[in-house]
Amino acid sequence: MPGGLEKSIEGRVEGLNGYVYVAANSPGGKYAARIHDGKGKSWKNRGPGTISKGAKADDKFIERAVNDEQQNILKIIENEHRKVTL
Repeated sequence: MPGGLEKSIEGRVEGLNGYVYVAANSPGGKYAARIHDGKGKSWKNRGPGTISKGAKADDKFIERAVNDEQQNILKIIENEHRKVTL
């Protein structure tokens, strides 16, 4: 299903820890790890949906999202930390 992997990316904060993941039982769960880590090993050609998203859409998509959103992630963690320390 087009967009299944993108829709399957989830995140949560627990205390000072933040998690970004694709659940195994989600639409993208069966192939997320292969797409994230397998470029050049288990796949090499980007599909039409990925191509339509531009040059940045490729392997290591979760790592890239974390790096791109680092400031926002830190704000979320700080807000959650404030909640547990009040």
